[in-house]
Amino acid sequence: LDGQVYLSEEAKQKILEKIGEDSEGDVKILSTTEKLKDKSIKKAAEVWDKWTEGLSDRLSEKINEWDSEHSPLWDREKVIKDYAEGFTSSLSTELENWGNTEVKKIVVNNLQILSKEVGQNLEVVRMNLQEVDYQINSNLNEQFNLAIVNIRADDLDINSVIKLEGYDDNASGLWEGLQLGGLTAGALFMFTGLGILPIIIAGGAVALISSFFNISGDEEKADMKMKQQVYHVGFQKFQESSEEILDKVCDNIAEVFYTQFKSVSTVIEQAILLYENLLEQQDKAHKETQSQLKVEKAFISAKQQQLIQIQKQLEIISTQISGS
Repeated sequence: LDGQVYLSEEAKQKILEKIGEDSEGDVKILSTTEKLKDKSIKKAAEVWDKWTEGLSDRLSEKINEWDSEHSPLWDREKVIKDYAEGFTSSLSTELENWGNTEVKKIVVNNLQILSKEVGQNLEVVRMNLQEVDYQINSNLNEQFNLAIVNIRADDLDINSVIKLEGYDDNASGLWEGLQLGGLTAGALFMFTGLGILPIIIAGGAVALISSFFNISGDEEKADMKMKQQVYHVGFQKFQESSEEILDKVCDNIAEVFYTQFKSVSTVIEQAILLYENLLEQQDKAHKETQSQLKVEKAFISAKQQQLIQIQKQLEIISTQISGS
């Protein structure tokens, strides 16, 4: 506004209404985010239960894929460690496959719903800015566009949220490349670090497993027995950690939705900030105008006093002249 802001009372009221509308939209998006997050977590727990039902059989079929260059007769602990790593790798693969099929579908489908509401709300935000621009001849919408280009919320571009609305299940590139609050899509389903492998290969566990072995001279039988024992202990430890793993997945799902909301909320807050700055400029201009008016009024009053004094002096002079 060329540094000068003059808003009528009607214009100020309109801006306050727009701030209220944008704030309402922000609250609605948060509410939708919460509902979709809860829905996703509930569904993920359901498919988790179904997935774990057949997990034991699927893992037992992978025993023959485990390999070790050490002898089960002479290097038992090294063999056990190799097979523990094999078990962990097999379990990780199963978990990742589950995540990239079942959980991926759940999360992305609900993100699409959120994306649609986000798009609608941001369009309202933009239309409100354009309406104010038209009314007071400002450039708020232009400033808003520049803000969107630069805004990043936890490394997530607001455009990524909107693009999800048109997501295609066959377009895996979007899913693979999507940044989820500092997490890659695959990180949703990582259970590495939850302690399964260290528990299995720890000295105590190795001693426990070894104590069951009555190794004979048949290396092939000994090898299979070790694989089966590692599988048995490994799956038992997985079952003990199962709830913890699911909780971690659910926490990451929640983080995905909150990251989306944070990105959108940052954009809406930017629009509100533009309105507030405009009102502050108006208030500042009004105060400066009032201050200037006071100065001018004081100047005029001083001049009036000077005129009065001059008139009095003229009257005195006139009286003196008349009396002489």
